[in-house]
Parts: sequence; structure tokens; C-alpha cells
Amino acid sequence: MPASSKKDLLNNYLLRYLRHSQENPYRHRLPTLAELKRDYVRFCLTLTEDNYTEAARLLKMKPEELKKITRARLFSA
Repeated sequence: MPASSKKDLLNNYLLRYLRHSQENPYRHRLPTLAELKRDYVRFCLTLTEDNYTEAARLLKMKPEELKKITRARLFSA
């Protein structure tokens, strides 16, 4: 997936999230960088396995560790 389409996809996702979320914490203020980073990581994890690399880079950890932690949490839930 080209970088520009990933960026467009992320922008569309965040715009929809900001517009339609019932529990939108950003209604009365702009999100902090940490909140945007958190939302972007969540978004990466919901797409495909390829996005583990990008999410791991943002979290400053190895993709394999992130996969292991995520799967452990999913299976323990």
C-alpha cells in the first residue's frame, strides 16, 4: 500500500472517529500528540498483520514482541 493512500486512510479513519464517536473525548479540545499516537497504533492493529511493523516502530519495540503481547491479550480475554 503506497504511503499516500495509508495517510489518506488514516486521515479518513480519524475524521470519522472524531465526527461520529459517541464517547468522543476530543469534542471540546484538540487531541494531544500522545492521544493521536495511541489512536494511530490502535488503527494499525485493526488493519492487517503488516501494520504490526508500523505500530511496533511507534511503540519502539520489535514487531515479534508486539505480536506475542497482542495475541496473549486476545487469547486471555
